[in-house]
This record gives sequence, C-alpha cells and structure tokens, in this order.
Amino acid sequence: MVKNELKQFKIKVSKLPDLQKQSRIISEKLVKLNSQKSKIIELISGTTNLETFISRLGYIGNKNNIEFNSIKPISSIKFVEAENSKIQDELNINPDELLVEGVKKYNLDLNLNAKYLDLLSFLKELELQENIILFEEFTLEKIETNKEIKSQDEIKDLKVNLKIAVYGKI
Repeated sequence: MVKNELKQFKIKVSKLPDLQKQSRIISEKLVKLNSQKSKIIELISGTTNLETFISRLGYIGNKNNIEFNSIKPISSIKFVEAENSKIQDELNINPDELLVEGVKKYNLDLNLNAKYLDLLSFLKELELQENIILFEEFTLEKIETNKEIKSQDEIKDLKVNLKIAVYGKI
C-alpha cells in the first residue's frame, strides 16, 4: 500500500516539470490573446467613450457650419455573452459582429440643417473619427427659403436626418 503511494508520488514528481512548462506556455498564450483582444476592442470602439464622441460631434458640426436641430439617443446596446449560440445558429440569428466585450453600441438620431458642401465636409470628417460609425439611414430634404430675407451665404438649404450607430468604449 505504502509502496504504491510512493510509486504514484514519484510519477507525479517526474511529471511536475512538464506541467510547469505547459502552464508557462499557456500563461504566455493567454497574455498574447488578451493583448490581441484589447487591440480589437480599440479598433472597433476607439479609445474614447460616447460622451467624448458627442462632444467631438458638436465640434465638427460647428466647424462645418452645421445647425443641429436635435441629437436624440435611440438606444444603447452592451455586449452580452451568447448563452444559446447553438440555438442562434440554428435559427440563423446573426448578432452584431462589431459588438464585442468592452464595447457599447449607441444608436443616435441626428436632425440638422446645412448647406450641401458643408454637409459633405461634415460627413468626411465624421468618417475620420476613431470610433466606428455606421450610417443606417440618411434622408435629405431641400428647404425652400425666402431668399430676400437671408443672404445666399446664410441659407442652409438642406434638412438632414441621420440615423447612426456608434461603437464606443465602455
């Protein structure tokens, strides 16, 4: 009985260096995977949160002579680990692939008035932001104005409605 226990103990002791080596390798891989995960999250959400983005949105709008009528948050969605991914696959439900751990999706409704060229500049500058911004709905309407009242430079002749999704850091 004691002889068997001693034999098992010696076997375990002989395997210990290999197990320690495997543990070290697994730990290194975990550190590498966590680093990659952080980089992916940063690529999707940028390094800023929604408050920073909204502040930046206002700055970009002012810089490009955009007149905001409203900025309405529609919803915000946070990443939740899929418990029934097998069921989702069977039902062909595709969750948002950009929504990952550490990222929150904000849906916003923007109503604004602008001149055509100012709107183009505004949209180009929005594209350059570090957050991923998806334009989900885009509506333009020409505003008829009394040209005698305002000078040509002051007329913002487009009414714009944008529904956007912004991915931000939690």
